[in-house]
Amino acid sequence: ASGPHFSGLRLDGLLSSPSKSSSSSPSLFRTGVSCFSPIADPAAPNQPFVIGVTGGTASGKTTVCDMIIQQLHDHRIVLVNQDSFYRGLTSEELNNVQEYNFDHPDAFDTEQLLH
Repeated sequence: ASGPHFSGLRLDGLLSSPSKSSSSSPSLFRTGVSCFSPIADPAAPNQPFVIGVTGGTASGKTTVCDMIIQQLHDHRIVLVNQDSFYRGLTSEELNNVQEYNFDHPDAFDTEQLLH
């Protein structure tokens, strides 16, 4: 079978499996964070893989990542936090920092993140 496999992350009953829905988008867990992963290739059990976790400010991304790390028993896991990749502000932006939107995608140095 191909396509995504939707499964609930279970840690002490904090999260439940997504319920079946008639909508085309995956349902949300009680935390408000949606989690899904592609079906693993059993022929390549030792291949590295990436889990991307997205969401708005204070939506529980770090909590979900901590749960994933705990479930995988810290087995050679690298957590790359996008908060470590804010781009430098210009003098004008610094002068008006109270108006700067740190949640906007342009606030991040995506090029640096990818390298």
